[in-house]
Amino acid sequence: MKIGKSIRRFCLLYLLFLSPVTVAQDNEAVLNPGTISGSVSLNGYTINKVTVKAIDTNKVFSSAVTVNVLEGANSIDYELTLEGDNEYYLMAEAYLVSEDFIKVLIPPSAPVFVSVDGAEVRDISMTPVEITGTISTGDDFTLSLAYRIGAWLNVPEFEDEPWPHQSETVVSEQNINGLIGIPYKILVAPENQYYNVRAQVSLNGFNYNINDTDVITPSVGQEILRDYLLNYDSASISGNSQLSGVELISSEVFGQAPAPLPRGTRTSTANTIENVFNLPVDQGVWNLTSIFNFYLPSAELSNLTGLVYAGWPESFDVQQDELIVSDFVIEPSLMPGKLTLVGANTQFSQGRIRANGSPGGLSHSDISSDTGRFIYVLPPGKWQRDNRLTLWFNYEQEVDNSLNSLIWQEYRSPDGQIDVLGGENFDEFEVEYNTSTIEYLFSVANEEELSHPYLKVTRLHSINSIAQGYGSADKTTLGKAKVTLLEPGDYLIEAFARVNDSEVEFGSTEVTVEGGESIVIGGNSSPLIRLLDVIDGTVTCDDFVEINGTATDSQGIDSIMINGISIPFTLTNNSNDLNEVSFSYNVELESDTENTIQIVANGVKQSGGTTIDIRVTQQNCQSDNQLVFIDIKPGTCKNPVNVKSKGVLPVTIFGSEDFDVSTVSLDSIFLQGVSPTKSAIKDLGQPLSEVNDKCQNEVSDGYDDLTLKFRTQHLINALKALGLGLGDGDQVTLSLSGVVEVSGELKPFQGQNNISIISK
Repeated sequence: MKIGKSIRRFCLLYLLFLSPVTVAQDNEAVLNPGTISGSVSLNGYTINKVTVKAIDTNKVFSSAVTVNVLEGANSIDYELTLEGDNEYYLMAEAYLVSEDFIKVLIPPSAPVFVSVDGAEVRDISMTPVEITGTISTGDDFTLSLAYRIGAWLNVPEFEDEPWPHQSETVVSEQNINGLIGIPYKILVAPENQYYNVRAQVSLNGFNYNINDTDVITPSVGQEILRDYLLNYDSASISGNSQLSGVELISSEVFGQAPAPLPRGTRTSTANTIENVFNLPVDQGVWNLTSIFNFYLPSAELSNLTGLVYAGWPESFDVQQDELIVSDFVIEPSLMPGKLTLVGANTQFSQGRIRANGSPGGLSHSDISSDTGRFIYVLPPGKWQRDNRLTLWFNYEQEVDNSLNSLIWQEYRSPDGQIDVLGGENFDEFEVEYNTSTIEYLFSVANEEELSHPYLKVTRLHSINSIAQGYGSADKTTLGKAKVTLLEPGDYLIEAFARVNDSEVEFGSTEVTVEGGESIVIGGNSSPLIRLLDVIDGTVTCDDFVEINGTATDSQGIDSIMINGISIPFTLTNNSNDLNEVSFSYNVELESDTENTIQIVANGVKQSGGTTIDIRVTQQNCQSDNQLVFIDIKPGTCKNPVNVKSKGVLPVTIFGSEDFDVSTVSLDSIFLQGVSPTKSAIKDLGQPLSEVNDKCQNEVSDGYDDLTLKFRTQHLINALKALGLGLGDGDQVTLSLSGVVEVSGELKPFQGQNNISIISK
């Protein structure tokens, strides 16, 4: 952001230590470890890998460890590090020494209690039973077949995990006789109810998907037979699949049909060559989807890609051995768009946005990290334009440059749908978010080391949004991960890190986030600091910057230091926090350079200290500022602005003999710290003057003027941050600043105009 003498944009920077909602510890960022160790064995089998997972009975803390023994063994030792003073369920996955991939799930038994610094021993062993059978077609000829089959088990102790719990067997492609078929075997736990057997069988180029829910409970020593007969014949659908107006990278046609199996489906995929495809299918009703991967049809975005899924308008009732020919040629519409991020983090490293259409349509577009621009390629149909957004972030200004995160969020509301006929060019679709950041500090009691800190931050209620943040793989005593959020609201934060080779969950916390906030959690019960008027990265023309803020700590504040100088502070008499104090201090800035200002709050009774470093750049710009004429809401003199307006505020910068608007750097323009969304150059005449209570405009002066548009709500928020009441009828002076480039030199300019507030 930029600040001048008459432009002062106040923001709120939070450094928070948050007490947990469901976590027992006072500080969810600190792991107080205990261990569970033992061996894993699968009676009668040799294993070469085990994964042991633990979750506490309240489903707050978890841990997982994987151990490999390449040569194989009858049993494999493990050790889990996890949060102490909790009861844990244990579940294991054992992998057999075999030419095929065979994984066996060992469900949990009674929980085990682990104290802080405790070391419990729990061996995990099981004698498995078999679900077995044959997969065949009933046809006496050779087929190419491979399968992946698993028995999914309902494990209520671990039910919050996103992936199914299953024993699984995978067999690579083999040539078999369809009449004889191929045998399969799944090793499962005895006396547990398996809720379904699921399989994907690849058969001569297309897939059968089996979902068999009617599997009885196996008993010790019992073998359960489940045969699957695939009704296969050799048919095909061929033709042309084409998306006009784009440069293709690749394309394919995907087909799906129900199968005469328990809740089964069949799928098939064929690549296109010069828009021609030949899709292997068999008898049944098939629905097709054409998939296109292409370069975006825009010179500005030609290095980025798009992806379209387009459902065919009609299904195909395929008969045995039938050869069907059909074409699908799409004339799409184009919709350019722009993503704008404001608030705590305005820069992303990579992005992709998706529109959702019917029938069966998806349109993806990469987003330029430089300009925020993208373009939708939309086949005919009904489309929701902002169905899903995924953004990646790198935090290059952080000392730890390994920090990175991603966020995806999905909207399922039908609001904002548009009808696309094909061949249209739509107006630009604008998407904007007021971002927040959460930074999480990790540590382990007794100065133990950790690595790979990881955050999962899930928005509660309404919008489906998940952010994931990743920290350094290097071992350290203080780890850090960070995420950027797009929406205000309530979030669940789950924190993980690797400790002694275990992937350990440090606990979960709920937090309410406002747009524009920067939140830091953790740091060994450190004091809380709030800075009220300066944020990191501020640029100012002032020689001094005033640091105002508050600090609090559960034990009280002992001292506050700014750049090594102890400064006075006073109690705020906050009835909700009797330990809260306020402070204010003017820091002299070194000219024409970046200044680092360090604020330290120390708690009493050695409860620890919190440090914030902010950077403020001083620019000697005031003496060289060129004054220019600006007109807010051209055509009016009173310039009324409604505080509830959701629109834009037009502003004109007038050109003159001494001021060429074509030399203005658009990225440098700020109106009370708010940047414009659109601009145009044309001759609008000269500034308005007021004569006899009427606005009069001088004749055209022959100089081009620069017209700008600012989002009204951004401006209102900036004024509110200054502490202005914005009462009805109030007159407020707005200042606009920017830079022109003349003969390779950058020169600042400034202009002012009044607005009249409407708040009723």
